[in-house]
Amino acid sequence: MARLTRAQIRQEVRDETYRERKAEATTGRELLSAALDFLRAELTDLATVNPGREDEACRQLAADIETAAYDTRKEADSERKNQITIRQRAHLRRG
Repeated sequence: MARLTRAQIRQEVRDETYRERKAEATTGRELLSAALDFLRAELTDLATVNPGREDEACRQLAADIETAAYDTRKEADSERKNQITIRQRAHLRRG
């Protein structure tokens, strides 16, 4: 059986840490936090091997996160409008 390299051992530790945190997560926010920590660890590992590629990956991830943030904002705005409409209709029925 081949011996694992230090990089492979670190990778297994990161994987196990993520699996544990993922299993312990009770909310979506906790799961997101675990996933982001895992991603940060993988990006740090990539930076040790190829800093330019790590920078490129970070820039792409930042763009993807920005898109997700704006989509989330739109969803929240839509939900707020729906709740306002529901309250207004309820008020009109009572009044």
